[in-house]
Amino acid sequence: MRAIVFHGKAVKMLARRTDTIMVSFEDAISRIPKAKKVVLTGTPTRLLKNELNLAEKIKLKERYKLNPAKPTVLAFGGSQGAKAINDTIVELASKKLNKNYQILLACRTKTI
Repeated sequence: MRAIVFHGKAVKMLARRTDTIMVSFEDAISRIPKAKKVVLTGTPTRLLKNELNLAEKIKLKERYKLNPAKPTVLAFGGSQGAKAINDTIVELASKKLNKNYQILLACRTKTI
């Protein structure tokens, strides 16, 4: 199966202004003709396991005002999918559908 890649608005806007753009799929390289340099990085298939000790876990949960007794889901996204992810998380929280877990939403805010 071949991937069809369409990069987001941020890539289009910054293609001429940045030194390097990193892409996950080879097909994306030809779709950014105005970029100075494009590097094929691939898509990560697994994350490095980062074990936190109990003190580090407690400190992080305190920092973000999380309940230490509940599991935590970290949600994040970018580009064109970010709005859909953010809207879904807000809907889950507003309908109180996350009673057995808590959500930490990582998102970028717009500065005016």
